[in-house]
Amino acid sequence: MTDQQGHSAAAFRCAYCNYDLSGTRIGDKCPECGNLVNFRNVPMYKSNGAAVASLVLGIVSIVMCLAYGVISVICGPLAIYFSSKAKRAIQAGNADPNSQGMATAGRVCGIIGLCLGAVYFLFIIAIVALTMLGVIASGP
Repeated sequence: MTDQQGHSAAAFRCAYCNYDLSGTRIGDKCPECGNLVNFRNVPMYKSNGAAVASLVLGIVSIVMCLAYGVISVICGPLAIYFSSKAKRAIQAGNADPNSQGMATAGRVCGIIGLCLGAVYFLFIIAIVALTMLGVIASGP
């Protein structure tokens, strides 16, 4: 028995769980593990680098928010950008759907880091401005 593409039905196995996919169409989900079906005997997706970059940059933006806020103000928006890029790739079917959580975590960390960094950066600017105006005495 063969399918529309001429493959024999006995050769159809899920690349993730080795489940017999006889009668399952390309693009459907495996009944056993839920991953997309492709008849190449290798996992369909490569690592989603944008999701990894988003998470790393988001964590760096939180950790470095006390470094005068500058690093967080740079890394936070980058984390948000890479998260959006990863989610678009997942929705288009070009990236592993399992990396959705990593992209979301990177976005949340990026937003938190950006907010904390911006507040700290504005706080430092206010302190410097008030010191220069003489409102805050720098010493006796």
